Amino acid sequence: MNRNIWLFLILFIVGCSGSPKIETQLYLLTPTTHKSSTDISKQQTQNAKNIIVLESIKLAEFLDQPGIVLQTDKHQIQVAHYHRWAEPLSQNIHRFILETLSSQSTKYSFQKQTKFAKEVSHLVLSLEVNQFNGTSEGVAMLSGHWELKDSKLNKLIMTKSFYFEEPMTESGYPELVNQLALMLDKICVNILASI
Repeated sequence: MNRNIWLFLILFIVGCSGSPKIETQLYLLTPTTHKSSTDISKQQTQNAKNIIVLESIKLAEFLDQPGIVLQTDKHQIQVAHYHRWAEPLSQNIHRFILETLSSQSTKYSFQKQTKFAKEVSHLVLSLEVNQFNGTSEGVAMLSGHWELKDSKLNKLIMTKSFYFEEPMTESGYPELVNQLALMLDKICVNILASI
């Protein structure tokens, strides 16, 4: 009996050591257009009255984790173990939106929330993301809403909901991330067209 246990353990160890190792893939959302931080600072200093402060992005709780989310059924999600965001998703979306809005706007300069930004601007943009995932049917989904507020008057200037669905042209997580980034670009276009 002991001999069989030892033989099983040896075969188990050999089998485990021979199995391929799955490597974790990390993803970042990268804007298609960039503006250097020195250019942004110069523009913001020159146009201080036109600064809009972008608050931290609020994510639905199920999205606020390292793994990329896939909706597998109407009421079920799966979080990827080996396909993960390279940094906290809210920070990555914030940087993406900030860089994209700053590079595409001629009327406003956008800045992250700092003490200086609060002193020179009373316009505040907030964004809440409720869906930022793929589906098992090969669709990328993004939904939520954004608000523009006047912090000095404590007044809501504008609020808009957004919902995007895009079919993926290829399968896999890299294509899902590409589609999600394209939909974030659409939000930026929507914001700039509205304000």
